[in-house]
Amino acid sequence: MFFGTGYYYIILAIQGFALFHAYKTNNFQKWYFIIIFIPLIGSLIYLYDAFYNRRNIESLGEGVRRLVSADYDVKKLERELEIADTVSNKLNLANAYLNNGNYEKALMLYEESMKGPYTNDADLYMKKLKANFLLKKYDETIHIGELIGNHKPFDQAEEKIFLAQAYAYTNQADKAESIFQSMNHKNCNYKHRLAYAQFLISNNKFNEAQALVNTLQSETKLMDGFEKRNNSQLIKEIKDLSRRFG
Repeated sequence: MFFGTGYYYIILAIQGFALFHAYKTNNFQKWYFIIIFIPLIGSLIYLYDAFYNRRNIESLGEGVRRLVSADYDVKKLERELEIADTVSNKLNLANAYLNNGNYEKALMLYEESMKGPYTNDADLYMKKLKANFLLKKYDETIHIGELIGNHKPFDQAEEKIFLAQAYAYTNQADKAESIFQSMNHKNCNYKHRLAYAQFLISNNKFNEAQALVNTLQSETKLMDGFEKRNNSQLIKEIKDLSRRFG
């Protein structure tokens, strides 16, 4: 009876959370075999070891709720905003909406926050630019990009990729390429340069794209282990793109 379908999913959930927590806290290698090969008992032993005091037990409960409810963080931030209607709470919720794919609500909260000391906040403008781009409002994306063009952190920010792409989507390829070139620096800006290579391909500049991808591959091979782990997804995308050139 214990191993009925309902209990089976509970065991899987406990095992999944134990593996996730072990990975996030760098205990993955130490506990991997115990959690995998003794699913219930091994997971419970790990969780007992990891969460032995009251404070950690509360963290465990919160972690389990996150597993059960994908939008747990969003709902928590919504409640916080209901309790205290502050700019800080609005921005925290807007960021969560943005990460959760609710771009309209994110943009609305960013716009509501642009008052008082935040009226001309360049970092907030960058968030607003991203939300507009993801909503395919390319003209507004370009307008915001022009407003914060002299903001130094914007020079190498991910949001500047969106500005370049907005120019591309509005048939202004020359401006798009100029922006991509301004972010094309060796041994950094891998995400920006990967986007640049994709832009070059879309504009039939295959030789330039291949040269850039080859450079990116050479640079990523020289990364240390920590850098490779942090950039694993980008490295994979660079390799995938390189296959297009045979």
